[in-house]
Amino acid sequence: MPALSKEEQAAAVRERRIAIKGICANFGKAKRAAKAAASQQTNDSAVDVAGSDDNDDSPAAGPVTTTPAEIQRLFGLSAVAASAMMSTSPLDEIRALAAETETAAVTTTAVGKAPSLVKLWSASSSAATEMSRRAKYGRWLPEDRYSLDQVPCMLVEGDTRTYHFKGANQHVWVAGSGKGDEGKRFCTLQLIVRSRNGDKSKLYAEQPWPEICFRGQGKQIKKKEKDAYAPGVHVRFQKKAWCGDVTYLEHAKERLPGITAAARAAHRESCLMVDNLHGQTTPEYVAACKTFAKMTLHLLPAGVTDLIQLIDAGFGYLVKYFMGEYHTEWMAEDSDKQREDGSFISNAENWVAGLEMWEKRVHMTHMLKRGYQSACMTYDFEMVAAKVGMLMTIDGSGDEMIKIQGLPDYSFDDADGGSDD
Repeated sequence: MPALSKEEQAAAVRERRIAIKGICANFGKAKRAAKAAASQQTNDSAVDVAGSDDNDDSPAAGPVTTTPAEIQRLFGLSAVAASAMMSTSPLDEIRALAAETETAAVTTTAVGKAPSLVKLWSASSSAATEMSRRAKYGRWLPEDRYSLDQVPCMLVEGDTRTYHFKGANQHVWVAGSGKGDEGKRFCTLQLIVRSRNGDKSKLYAEQPWPEICFRGQGKQIKKKEKDAYAPGVHVRFQKKAWCGDVTYLEHAKERLPGITAAARAAHRESCLMVDNLHGQTTPEYVAACKTFAKMTLHLLPAGVTDLIQLIDAGFGYLVKYFMGEYHTEWMAEDSDKQREDGSFISNAENWVAGLEMWEKRVHMTHMLKRGYQSACMTYDFEMVAAKVGMLMTIDGSGDEMIKIQGLPDYSFDDADGGSDD
């Protein structure tokens, strides 16, 4: 690589100086915010609120959990620079590094390091944005607030039974379809969505994959069937096709870790809002959510989930609507089976008279994928989440957007927030 000209050397020095000074400013804000938040916390379970202070007269204490390794990872600094930031006077140390950079000889590798300086500046700005969002939303950011619900998939019109209640357990009751299936539970859709819109160019607009639970034990499922399931759909089996204690626990251990992987990698917590069913209240389930997914459980009040549950607020219906539309289209098409006269049997006729159970299950996974995809492309998760109160903020901004159906006038007091213990 040729030696840098004096102009290139001067430009590299200026870029590095600007990047480091940007880190000084943003890190200083973060340190002051952490100090303000720490002074307001009374115990470890207090809400993580980032405060603000424009006064630079007194030195700021560093966040308790911050380590040089974390600073090194966040800002892309060397181990020496990261340690300097964690010293007694971190800002003075960084300013000293900036001054040293100006006087140091610039080598031929400076141009190669220039992109990393841009990345450094970007990381610094992102840290400030993160702190600002924390100040607004507190412990759980919008993308880390999830809603979980079970949706009965009715395949026989006219059978109005959807739920079977037994003591404290509320089990989803789903009717089947086809000869011999009338009135039987066939499958349950288990959906979990976050309260933030995603990139619609990606599968499901970045919402977690849907899950379908079929009736049976699932112990003798052939490879032919498994290979035919729609990709992007999780399939589960349960003796009666409902979601109970065991099903919820399996879901927490198998599905939730992948769903919260990005948040955990960024050292963020997640919150899961559920319907207060028995299987969602057991100590084992609560512990599994916390241990495997770093996810705190929030139990919604019984009897009002249709008003404040994101999936109940139209999304579950929308998924079933699109599934029905695609199923109707499919029923009108010809199958690949022929009559003796050479004509093809319609899918509708084949569904009722000749389709085997494993083929129906495969078909349902494909209908779910298409229906869920269309619903995710259409549904405004952020708007509805704000409407049902899932995007409440620390400072109260956005409270005017809460419009609970059937409750034009309502208010909250401190008791509604729960105990501080």
